[in-house]
Amino acid sequence: MSQRAFLQDFDASAFGAFRDAGLGDDAMYFAPGAGTGAPCVVLVDRGLRDFGGDVAPVGTGYVQITFQLAQVSPVHGGRVEVDGETYRLDGNEERDGSASRWVVVRG
Repeated sequence: MSQRAFLQDFDASAFGAFRDAGLGDDAMYFAPGAGTGAPCVVLVDRGLRDFGGDVAPVGTGYVQITFQLAQVSPVHGGRVEVDGETYRLDGNEERDGSASRWVVVRG
């Protein structure tokens, strides 16, 4: 078994377990310009980031969504509908042979 195949099998199990525990979500991914979406299971992380290296950094919220590449091939400008909200993929944060994590914006 290749590393990619192992990672995809592992991530499928992990994402399923997270979804069953209420930590992952069923979603629908739409490629840019596509009218039909692809069902997928995603992990949504909502957090706060500090900008500025001085004594008064500015905190701002952000959302990251992680996809399984065995289910969808997300690209910049794609759209994901999850838990009653719609997001657009803005910046790819990380990608390996199995998963892709994106910073998203509402809309």
